[in-house]
Amino acid sequence: MFPFAESLSFTFTGIPADILWGVFGLFAFLAILWSIILLYHWNKYRLHNPATNKAQIIYILGTTLLLLSALGTLYLYTSV
Repeated sequence: MFPFAESLSFTFTGIPADILWGVFGLFAFLAILWSIILLYHWNKYRLHNPATNKAQIIYILGTTLLLLSALGTLYLYTSV
């Protein structure tokens, strides 16, 4: 086991689950807002070429995957 694992688990035991969910909610809201703004500008300024379309797909899939993995991890962490 890593030597810092015990100190990390001790550090996070003092953070209430409500605060963790609130931080996640704020982060998710900002990520979604940023994504809407980014997609709006890509569409408004007609940045439709194969590279931009590929970047949009990668960005949306990556953001969704990160948010879902953070949600799952937080759910598992707070439900135990």
